[in-house]
Amino acid sequence: MFDQVIDIAREAGRIVLKYYGQEYRVEYKDDAQIDPVTTADYEADDFIRKKLSQAFPDDKVLSEEAEHDDKPQDYNGNVWMVDPLDGTKNFVKGKTGFCVMIGLCRDGVPVLGVVYAPVSKELYYAGKGSGAWYKKANSKPVRMRVASAAKLSDAVKVKTGDKTPIPKARLRSLKTREVLRKGSTGLKICTVASGKAHVFLCPYLTTSKWDVCAPQVILKEAGGRLTFLDGKPLDYKQESPVWGKPFLASNNKLHEEALSFLSESYQNKRT
Repeated sequence: MFDQVIDIAREAGRIVLKYYGQEYRVEYKDDAQIDPVTTADYEADDFIRKKLSQAFPDDKVLSEEAEHDDKPQDYNGNVWMVDPLDGTKNFVKGKTGFCVMIGLCRDGVPVLGVVYAPVSKELYYAGKGSGAWYKKANSKPVRMRVASAAKLSDAVKVKTGDKTPIPKARLRSLKTREVLRKGSTGLKICTVASGKAHVFLCPYLTTSKWDVCAPQVILKEAGGRLTFLDGKPLDYKQESPVWGKPFLASNNKLHEEALSFLSESYQNKRT
């Protein structure tokens, strides 16, 4: 199964690169024009859904660019969760921080994840109980493990975006040894899984299942942890594909310290 899904992700990456730096159509999903979708998104999405349906005809496919009619029972069994172009904003700006993500949930539990960055040809993948792996170009796969920092003061955090329900002053006071800039949400989570960073806060309320499923498997198999700010796990059987809450990804060892620090700020912001 891994080989099939990896091949699909790589081919989708080639489709995306066909448009990278070229002319293509850009539309927006919102009136404020901050959530773009492009020809590359649609074409890669069509390709991935077609290939998954051919390879796994009994499975369901939930994709960002497809129409959604989701009910709780729809998430039983095997459900593929696809983001054909995670980091479309970076893609449109000509930056490299975007990727293709394909994850598999089985009865609401993420069990397989593939994240492929087509510009750098970096591949991250994991299966439940099979470990997390990193492969670049023609090199051999390398087993990934999270880094061992146990205190935020010794940690590297992946930079959080500017628009957040958590007060910026509080975020700035979240002192870590270093701040690392990385691309899309999926790549940021994989950066924690690879041990290059220790913690990443995703503050956005519009992040969805297809943004998290694949990299969450990779992070967990690398020894990390991902939860909402109240410490509860993400419920992949919830009716809406949109999470509606911030979440935290970490190396696990400093997860509770970061949760304690951030959850208080989030609750104060809401009240």
